Amino acid sequence: MIRAATQTDQRQHAALGVAAGYIRLTREESIITGLSVPAQRDGITSYAQQHELPNLEIYHEERAIGADVPFEKRPAGRRLLADIKAGKISHIICRDIDRLSRDTVLWLGFVSACCEHRVTIHTFSGPLALKSPSDRFASTVRAAAAQLEKDQVADRVKRAKREMAKQGKHPGGPPPYGYTSRARLQRELIANGVPADHARAQAEAELPRGLVIDPHEAEVVRLVFDLYATDLWGCRRVVNELNRRGYRRRSGRLWHPDKVRRIINDPAVTGMIAYDEQFFEAGAGKRVSKHNQTLHQGQHEAIIPMELWRRAQKIKGNNRPTIERPVVSRKSPMAGVLRCRCGAPMTNRGGGKGKPYYYTCIKRKYYGPSALGGCDADRVNSDRLHPVFWEKISEMICGDDAVDRVYETTRRLLARRHETDVDAGASKAELAKIERDIELWYVRHDEAAGDAEKEAAWRRIVQLTEKQKALKQRTPQPSPGRSGKAITRQQVKAYLAGIASVAENTTDRGRALVLSLVEHQGLVVRMIDEQTISIDMMLTPPEPDAEPVALHAEAAIPTGNKIDAWVQGQNSKSPTCSCGCGRRIEITRRYYWRGIPTLHAACRHKGMQSRRASLVGDKYINGTQLAKRLGIGRTTLNRWIKSGKLLKPEKSISGMLLFQRSTVTR
Repeated sequence: MIRAATQTDQRQHAALGVAAGYIRLTREESIITGLSVPAQRDGITSYAQQHELPNLEIYHEERAIGADVPFEKRPAGRRLLADIKAGKISHIICRDIDRLSRDTVLWLGFVSACCEHRVTIHTFSGPLALKSPSDRFASTVRAAAAQLEKDQVADRVKRAKREMAKQGKHPGGPPPYGYTSRARLQRELIANGVPADHARAQAEAELPRGLVIDPHEAEVVRLVFDLYATDLWGCRRVVNELNRRGYRRRSGRLWHPDKVRRIINDPAVTGMIAYDEQFFEAGAGKRVSKHNQTLHQGQHEAIIPMELWRRAQKIKGNNRPTIERPVVSRKSPMAGVLRCRCGAPMTNRGGGKGKPYYYTCIKRKYYGPSALGGCDADRVNSDRLHPVFWEKISEMICGDDAVDRVYETTRRLLARRHETDVDAGASKAELAKIERDIELWYVRHDEAAGDAEKEAAWRRIVQLTEKQKALKQRTPQPSPGRSGKAITRQQVKAYLAGIASVAENTTDRGRALVLSLVEHQGLVVRMIDEQTISIDMMLTPPEPDAEPVALHAEAAIPTGNKIDAWVQGQNSKSPTCSCGCGRRIEITRRYYWRGIPTLHAACRHKGMQSRRASLVGDKYINGTQLAKRLGIGRTTLNRWIKSGKLLKPEKSISGMLLFQRSTVTR
């Protein structure tokens, strides 16, 4: 039986619904008495009793959460939103609207959900009017004012932290590993059962302001840098040594490589304070790592010298690979090398036990075929691609065209080297003659009888010396490697055949060869379309300093298998629609498993509509007709059915909902 939503139902919903009290605190607000959890809980309880709101249930965020965090990411907020959409809540009570949100976009979404499910929002000042456009505008202005206040506070805090960093003070938060502070000591004392007032007094008496070296943690920091920067140990090996010696983290857990890297990256251990000036100027974006931030001289004592820290950063930078190696595997050696027609790399996807692997575009894998930023390219069967790829690679490397081009390039290089060596030999003989002349004129200068003869000999020595320098600058250096025309075409062919035979002699199905071709021969493989690949290489001749030879080839991936052959055979029979309309049925691969239909898709859809119309008749009404009669959409109709505003349909035939016509009122 169907019943429409009436005013009586609304009053019953308001009377039977739950009054939800929402409590949220930030870390700064938790220390203010008027905003504490007990104060908010007492205020919500008093308000509910005063306005006779039944079934009060408190939704309390156990940890500090910012007002710009979406409700889906708040534990209590997620439950509150789910109960609102389920129709369980009729009233929401909070101290002010900034307890719910300080973000305009989040506030508008939350108000929309409350209006849709007839939920009234209450603050300690009274119920919030949201019925008219002017009321909703006023609430949005209040939410915008709360967001402005939050943004201004955040900007002041950000500028204050920047000034503290410039003055060399720790900008807040937990002290870096190796140091302690008053706040940390106070928290530890409170955790051990000391009252808050005594803990604060004891911390002020024992420690001055700022960062103070923790002897136990400083010992660990020095050991980490000695092992990493002096003994050149890796982070994992350093972790194993720390755990073996019995050192533990502040939490009491075992050390982890990421925690060691954090110590190595933090410049605070050198007496410096790091601040992200780039993020401050931009106001948004990705933050810079601490070891790349702007450094200011701190007021705390250093644990290690700056030279040792910089040496560790240099070692860490040198450990990074200089060549971007593609991600390949034994079963899929072309993963990361093969490029989709959209330009993105293709990764391997398993087809199941006993089935071939596939290469799929990484955009399709992460975003889908039809989403923004996705790719609709089909996946490529590895069993069909690999034979074509290896055959075409061997043909490109060992083909007559490649052999001739590499041979000619090498021959021209050797000819140029021969000419260079000849010129170098002639220049060398001329230099030897000039050196003998310079020695002869030095003898004449020493044996000269008068000043005029000495002056003439010295001018000749200067001329020969300048000529010697100019000739040395013009003289080409002898070329390394072989010279002349000692290489033959058979030697080049054997060299290229050795490169092509690597795939046959490896146990990793050509993984090493693919890596080598990518790094040394410039291999690039692209998909032109679903059935064609393009292969480009810059083949390096056997002689050093020779210009690479560009090779290009295209190959077609075979598509013939039993399924494709079956599809081709069925289409050759030209199956037509059985209703007599004469339309031809296009056979696709999915019909291999589902079976060939007897009706064309348009005729089948038309017949289904006729069948549905005959089922409706005079006794029933379908969902579209009911939604039109109630003046709502199909989505709202489905939501009303799920929430219980409308009774469930009596029948569901072929995805069509049927309701009794006699029980439906306008």
